[in-house]
Amino acid sequence: MEPEIVKTTITPLKDLLPEIYGDALKPGMKAVGHAIGDALEMCLLPITAMGYVPKLAKKCLDKHLKTFEQKLNKIPEDKKTDIHPQISFPVIQKLLYTTNDTIAELFINLLTSSANIDMCSNAHPGFVEIISQLSPDEAKIIQYLNGENDIQYAEINAFVKNGTGYNTILPKSTLTPFHVALDFPSNIHAYYSNLIRLGILEDESGTYKIANNVYDEIAEKYNFDYYKKLVPECFKKVEIEKSYYEVTPVGRLFISACSSTTKYEFPI
Repeated sequence: MEPEIVKTTITPLKDLLPEIYGDALKPGMKAVGHAIGDALEMCLLPITAMGYVPKLAKKCLDKHLKTFEQKLNKIPEDKKTDIHPQISFPVIQKLLYTTNDTIAELFINLLTSSANIDMCSNAHPGFVEIISQLSPDEAKIIQYLNGENDIQYAEINAFVKNGTGYNTILPKSTLTPFHVALDFPSNIHAYYSNLIRLGILEDESGTYKIANNVYDEIAEKYNFDYYKKLVPECFKKVEIEKSYYEVTPVGRLFISACSSTTKYEFPI
């Protein structure tokens, strides 16, 4: 019984990468083999002790290698360079079981940046672990941040009628949920907290941008006028507090390296 289970759940290694290691290589896959062949072989070795690769790994790798091939072939030959093993090895390991396309896109873009002479200086080995700690929604926010230096936010504070304190009715509200199709928009504050933890963003609480156009749009989107109408019946006053998240130097480097096309000007 066991051999039948093995046959239905795993695929021979020799059938997994014939285009890379075979004689009749396609030009595009030759480039992939040259770029990450050693990393592929080393990463697959632990799970191919019996000459087989799990079906999920094969499915993921097949799909992601095709995407990488397409991106790699867009790099002019005179701009291609060797990918540092500190990036190629862990990225291939991650791609073996990454099923989410948005997360996989960041890994593949990092791999592609590493293979480009003009972009490889932006590809830091630590970025692999940063991607590993992102949710799919956070990966979407990373793509949205490409070219941005900050994300402005506003809080609506309602001051109590009898006292000096206030309640924050809408904390750190941004336009992100209106521009990014998040699967779980209610987690937006947790997402930004995680991006701060990872060093992608810094919270510049207490300072704000002089231009009011974004803050005005936030007030409109979150219906600030409705809360002002609750004065004086419910609140003594209602105020909007402005601030922003700033994209850090590491954040700009990370976003640039993990994007198909960076929108940042060099040097970052």
